Amino acid sequence: MMDAASPLDRLAGAPLNHLLRGNAWARDLLKTHAGKVARFDCLPFTVSLVILDSGETAAAAAGSTP
Repeated sequence: MMDAASPLDRLAGAPLNHLLRGNAWARDLLKTHAGKVARFDCLPFTVSLVILDSGETAAAAAGSTP
């Protein structure tokens, strides 16, 4: 079983979703990748987000493979 997402993952998705809500064209492009995980390595931090059916993002479960 996968662990819960980190607080940083949950926090990182909020500003990205704010931008996506104002740009339908970007959400439409992301919808084709629904269910996929994107990982951003900005050492010393790593953020993993899953793309939702709506084109927005949510924190990915810990251990999710990008």
